Amino acid sequence: MMQNNAGKILVVDDSGENLDLYVRKLCSQGYIPTVVNSGNAALELINREPFDLVLLDIEMPGMNGYQTLVRIREVSSPSELPVIMITATHETNSAINFLSLGANDYVSKPIDFSVLFARAGTQIQIKRSTDELNKWSQDLEKRIEERSRELVESEARFRMLYDQNPAMYFTVTNRGKIISVNEFAAKRLGYKKEEIKDSSITDYISPDSRIEAMGRLKFAFRKAQELTIWEVPVMKKDMSTIWIKVISRVIHDDLTGQSVMLLVCEDVTAQRQITEDLAYKMTHDPLTELTSRKDFENKLNFLFGSRDEDEGKYTLCYIDLDQFKVINETSGHMAGDKLLKEIGNLINSHVREDELLASMGGDNFVILMKGESFEESRQRAEDIKYDISGYRYNWQDKKFSVTASVGLVEISESFDSFDSVSHLLSLADAACYMAKESGRNRIHILNRENIDIQKRHDEMLWVNRVNDSLENDHFQLWCQKIKPLSKKGGEHHYEILLRMLDNDRLIAPGNFLPAAERFGLSAKIDKWVIDKIFSWMSQHSEKSRDMHFSVNLSGQTLSNHEVLDYIKEKLQEYTVPSGNICFEITETAAIGNLKIAVDFILELKSAGCSFSLDDFGSGMSSLSYLKTLPVDYLKIDGVFVKNMVKDNLDRTLVESISDIGRAMGKEIIAEFVENDEIISLLKKIGIDYAQGYGVEKPKPITLLLEQS
Repeated sequence: MMQNNAGKILVVDDSGENLDLYVRKLCSQGYIPTVVNSGNAALELINREPFDLVLLDIEMPGMNGYQTLVRIREVSSPSELPVIMITATHETNSAINFLSLGANDYVSKPIDFSVLFARAGTQIQIKRSTDELNKWSQDLEKRIEERSRELVESEARFRMLYDQNPAMYFTVTNRGKIISVNEFAAKRLGYKKEEIKDSSITDYISPDSRIEAMGRLKFAFRKAQELTIWEVPVMKKDMSTIWIKVISRVIHDDLTGQSVMLLVCEDVTAQRQITEDLAYKMTHDPLTELTSRKDFENKLNFLFGSRDEDEGKYTLCYIDLDQFKVINETSGHMAGDKLLKEIGNLINSHVREDELLASMGGDNFVILMKGESFEESRQRAEDIKYDISGYRYNWQDKKFSVTASVGLVEISESFDSFDSVSHLLSLADAACYMAKESGRNRIHILNRENIDIQKRHDEMLWVNRVNDSLENDHFQLWCQKIKPLSKKGGEHHYEILLRMLDNDRLIAPGNFLPAAERFGLSAKIDKWVIDKIFSWMSQHSEKSRDMHFSVNLSGQTLSNHEVLDYIKEKLQEYTVPSGNICFEITETAAIGNLKIAVDFILELKSAGCSFSLDDFGSGMSSLSYLKTLPVDYLKIDGVFVKNMVKDNLDRTLVESISDIGRAMGKEIIAEFVENDEIISLLKKIGIDYAQGYGVEKPKPITLLLEQS
């Protein structure tokens, strides 16, 4: 049982039942609880009253725990007002999120109150000890002048606080000499205090980080009035390494008349390990532990833009196991998973250190080979195929032989033959398919010559068909519903889609838009779509007045002032309500020429139109440019949405994008919403709109008139 006045604790939870339980439990330990049921109420109390600790529930309506924590940290640091998050999840991703936003600790539900009391007590003890230490530092000069007896008592009390404080304290000179160290720090490093005193602080810093650490100390001495915070690896006496977060501040030593630095250090090894584990999971396939498809594509994208022609010749090797389904169907998925791991290890034994190997999902692997010649890479692919065919897989009392079909794409001196990473991978996949169609357990080669010829031939065919469709209205407008999840009202939102008519067959835009983009036809297509949708809205103004349409614009259009003038002219010509028009742009198109894109957006926003940033999160620069782009909506890349029910990492990314968007005043749209489970989860997170086959399949725009 804790003593009375163990601490004044503010409890924030929207459940009255939970609040009653907290009050009973906290009072039994001598704490003084104050309870509120919302983030706003908590912020008002914190501005009026002092508290020793906040227990903050994450899942609350309105302002949730994340948002409340951010607002608290705007006025109070972690040392000034500790916050322990109460969460229903046990996942490390969420823990990283809490800590990065400024939480001191967290407790998972169902709550083990013995754990909660221990963590609450520790945080309150740290806060009080720090407060006492600061108060002592401020009052020290006055106490010296008043009574020598008080000085002795205060020094003894300080020594107790200094040594027993559950944080590491060092006092150092501007040259790094350690003047004092508390007992906790010495024990944490495995030393006695006497062994550390008068040594250099750099003696305990990992060798690779010593120069940087001394630079930070010198910088902190120059910025004497400011707190500086940094992290550094330090070595313990047993030569093991831990990571510490350092908060440093220059103070004046009245006894010596010199300025010294107080270093308050916290062991953050566990948090860094969590971060490293998360980064590994994001870039590796969970089954084979090889590089994931997404990370492989990112690295290929980097090579597309930075390759040095002197680096050598590259070959893309795509491997597909033959009749892998037989093993899954006869022996189960556990047998199949074990085989994939073993084959992954076998292939990896052929891969050099400067090459890339990835699992593409299922029974597919891909290698970016590097060599002096394509013939060398071809021979190595033959060796891999030979080793796979000679491998005998044992599962329980069964033995299996395995073969592989291999597709090779010669990349040669540059990537100029390929539109994109997706194009390159599709060619490798096609080559692999040809090998399989030719009888399996063989290699099919696509070299530079036949790739270029086929590519140019296909592109010119599409260019002719696009021009013909523009001249003869062989395009057709389709649409897909964008469903509001958090709003009620009579408005209906749709994204405008495009199809090409080929006799009685409809062709999706993915087939003809790459060629249109390459040969400068995208802006013409955009103008055709704008004219047709504006004309349709004008002809059916009564029925379409409550309909809001999202129209996609290409990167070529964003940098074309003629198209900008065309849009404004058509708005006037058809007297279309501009507030019913939202233009969708991709992140890649927007940042290609940021200033021109921003000017384009602002010009049409001044006319009343809105803008949406499509595929948000897919690029490497999303957060960097988000503040600059004056868009109204963020459309989360569907690759994160479609598996978020089963993939906790995808769910965390969707939650994070949602929190960031809301903090910046933007509404959030999720695409690739394929079922009711995803819709339910999106509502729980607070996403504003959903789009996908789980909401409604695409349909001709003419059908909107029938349903209205």
